[in-house]
Amino acid sequence: RIYAGADGKFLYYEDENDNYNYEKGNSATFTLNWNNAANTLTISDIKGSFPGMLKKHIFNVVVIKKDKALGDQVIQKFDRSVTYLGKAVTVKM
Repeated sequence: RIYAGADGKFLYYEDENDNYNYEKGNSATFTLNWNNAANTLTISDIKGSFPGMLKKHIFNVVVIKKDKALGDQVIQKFDRSVTYLGKAVTVKM
């Protein structure tokens, strides 16, 4: 969910989740940036890697606005499905 009305930024972090290899640098991050004026979502290049890392992420995105408040409802229809393969991508919502 993207809550429209202002710009936003989120750092996505992942690692193996079952050991301390992140202390040796075995982890990955990328940034999701929401540009409210342009109505775009930008996902940065991935930085880092670790064994068993996912090569593809799928983000089912919903933009929440004043006229589209969903509360805690389970979302059945997404505004956009974004396939992320580790390279920067910008999508117009």
